Amino acid sequence: MNDGFGQQLPEQLVELLPEERDELIEQAKDLHEQFEQFEEEFNRPDTDYMYILSNRWLQVWKRYVSYDLVTKGQEPDELFGQIKPGYMNDDLTIDDNSQFVSFPDTHDYRNIVLKDGLQAEKDYILVHERLWDKLRFYYNGVAIKRPVITLSSGLKRVEVRLKQVKNSFLFFFLAYHLLY
Repeated sequence: MNDGFGQQLPEQLVELLPEERDELIEQAKDLHEQFEQFEEEFNRPDTDYMYILSNRWLQVWKRYVSYDLVTKGQEPDELFGQIKPGYMNDDLTIDDNSQFVSFPDTHDYRNIVLKDGLQAEKDYILVHERLWDKLRFYYNGVAIKRPVITLSSGLKRVEVRLKQVKNSFLFFFLAYHLLY
């Protein structure tokens, strides 16, 4: 049976140890506080970057920790702790970005190329660095870091879609300038 997010539901529910149960409940509450601080963190003058988080992954995680129930002080449901959310953001990035110019530092945020057609709120949300760091403490995944731009009006926006330059374009550009 499928959970609606491509995750297989377990044939038989696994009973969590009390410390595992407590850890997941604490995780949900802690990250709830971090989500609540988004606007404050975004508007801080020293916020230079935000992170992109897969909405699909987030929904599976919320089910895993019974987020909606736990953050309202209620008991977790029967799927609590049953379906681990997996690798963060694997549904947002392209598998092979070798066609694009890459930066020498393999960990440079500009080397992470997003799939075409992604939509804010539907496919991904923005999270601040402290929230991302907490998620990375618990789960593995690719960090999709993007710069925060302050406009002349004082408003801020996040540059989600970075301009990508194809290797073939760079080759022809360099060849043209070397020949002429």
